[in-house]
Amino acid sequence: MFSFLTTAFLPDSPRNMLHVNDPLRTDVVLRQRRIQDPAKWREVIYETQRCLTKQVDCVDVASAVVIGIWDRALKNSGPNTGFDYGGRLMAAWLDR
Repeated sequence: MFSFLTTAFLPDSPRNMLHVNDPLRTDVVLRQRRIQDPAKWREVIYETQRCLTKQVDCVDVASAVVIGIWDRALKNSGPNTGFDYGGRLMAAWLDR
């Protein structure tokens, strides 16, 4: 959670594509990184969510790419739902 918030919402982050530099947003994102107590951290995360929902700069729409191969002879394989293009297939074999 820490890295997602900091890479997406800090002003100098490359993932902050709109280059938003809001001091309140930066404050809550940096504050939540320093908290060790889970209950206090949760409260700051709620504050962060409230801050972010008041100022929605853009809406990200995600689309998944799933690579799958179906053959009865193919063993030790399944749909690849991550960013590993081919790693699962390297462990597969044909049972013919």
